[in-house]
Amino acid sequence: MVKSRNYTVFIGVDDYDAPIYNTIFSGATVGLNDTINQIELQFKWNFFEQLKRGCDESVTNKCFLTGVTPAYRSGASPLLDAHIISEDSNLHDICGFTESEVKTIIKRCLRKDELEVDTILFEMRRLCNGYHFADFNNNIWDSIPHPLYNPALVFHYIRKFSINGFISTLQESTSIHSPHIFQWHIFQFIANFGGFSLEDLSRLMMNEPLESKLDTNFSFADLGKKNVAWSILFYLGVLARDQAGNLRIPNDVVK
Repeated sequence: MVKSRNYTVFIGVDDYDAPIYNTIFSGATVGLNDTINQIELQFKWNFFEQLKRGCDESVTNKCFLTGVTPAYRSGASPLLDAHIISEDSNLHDICGFTESEVKTIIKRCLRKDELEVDTILFEMRRLCNGYHFADFNNNIWDSIPHPLYNPALVFHYIRKFSINGFISTLQESTSIHSPHIFQWHIFQFIANFGGFSLEDLSRLMMNEPLESKLDTNFSFADLGKKNVAWSILFYLGVLARDQAGNLRIPNDVVK
């Protein structure tokens, strides 16, 4: 239909990684690798077969995916040709909400004056802010953008505020892509696969950054490697970069 009308389409896919991570963090271990392989094949071939057909017929203009971790690009993956924009410092601001955008949202949604907006922002920085995805190690300090806000947490906070008034905590774990993934599954993953030391976790909980090299080329078969575990937590948003490029917990909701 699109082609017959001489139009093209822009395809957006959100939380591309949700099916596999729902599986990984489900707590199940029996048959886990087989299930992951089946999901990978479903996405790599069946899903992209339709996208490729659209490209071949000049119907698909662009395809924008979120939630594509390096594991999805391992092996013979159609995603090897994808351009990773979240690591591009020039495109930093499209990977979350900037403070000015959050300020505008508060004014429009909650109809607050300037003083009230600043008070709300003070709490939201602690709960919803703290995300750097690009590596700014080579940038001049003054040119490094401010951390971004997690859009899901922002709207969650706004919704809670509109019902209950001023709040200082967010009870639900909305920091991970899927609301079905609970925090204890994250810690179970760390215990089973991560090999993290108690000192590592203590430092993170005390807001101290960790120097750890992110692995940008791994498969799901590499889950037992420590750097890969750090990397998965980074790509899930459980960890973020600080302005020096080290890993840390981004905000109090994740903590």
